[in-house]
Amino acid sequence: SHLRHGHVEFIRDKLKAKYIAEAIETEDSPSASEIRQALEIDADCGATLHSLNRAFFAFRAHTQARDSFSELDWAIVKHAYGSNALATRSICFSAYILFRIFNVGSWRIDLQPKLTHPLPPFRAYAIGATAYEIFSQRTEYEYNADLFMLDHSHTIESAEFAFTTIAPDEYKYSYYDNVANSEYTDFYISRFQRTWSGISPLLERYKRGGTIPK
Repeated sequence: SHLRHGHVEFIRDKLKAKYIAEAIETEDSPSASEIRQALEIDADCGATLHSLNRAFFAFRAHTQARDSFSELDWAIVKHAYGSNALATRSICFSAYILFRIFNVGSWRIDLQPKLTHPLPPFRAYAIGATAYEIFSQRTEYEYNADLFMLDHSHTIESAEFAFTTIAPDEYKYSYYDNVANSEYTDFYISRFQRTWSGISPLLERYKRGGTIPK
């Protein structure tokens, strides 16, 4: 999504940065930090939309090649992609595990302002929020926002359980819940929206397609 949305060229021109690293770093300039974080959220939102669309069509594509799968492999494919609801759970489950691997403990208000990336707990939260907005606005999917909200908390619980089953860490549903119920989250989102409204028009000349769902 960084490449598709023109972020690399943008930061080269505007921030004089050579590349976008996945590792969380610090920025000397608060305004540069806000821009970098806004670009990360845009990339995550774009990746969520792209991944959901690909996942929704994966089962149809695999069905055409059904004979090439063993019974076990086909059962796995059906479990992961057998419906739009199952495909959505697979994407959100995987994204949560990814950000949990980046473990920083919790949503730290004191750490966030000068970093290049939103902290992983917020990024995990934003994936769910993005999916909710997609299903609210796009009625062509056989899955809607209300059903997604009912399912999503169970997806997060099962992902957290799966992570702590194999990782040397304790169960922390609060990793996600602290973001969802934090007053700072509302403030952070409003700040992001302000930053995004300023840079979004500037990205038009760089992007190769796609943007945050409106």
